[in-house]
Amino acid sequence: MATPSMSYMNKFSTTLSSGITASDTTIPLTSLPTPSEGYIVIEPDSSSAWEVIYYTSKTGSAVVCPSVGAGRGVGGSTAASHSSGATVRMDTTAE
Repeated sequence: MATPSMSYMNKFSTTLSSGITASDTTIPLTSLPTPSEGYIVIEPDSSSAWEVIYYTSKTGSAVVCPSVGAGRGVGGSTAASHSSGATVRMDTTAE
């Protein structure tokens, strides 16, 4: 999945600007990470609701996954619905 052009951003933290379902591939954020490709974690402090997302592009207000299967619920997590205001961080992941 990851390409050599992927980069990271230290201490990036934001929230979902609106709720998402398990099948959404456009993830609306209050603020966007600098890298145009990377991994974010939704609800990183939850032991049951956390989800790792791989994104490959950005719009003006969201990151975009390549597909549900290739971008949602990666790294041993599960694609799930998340509410507006849920914490989103760019954390270290096993992916």
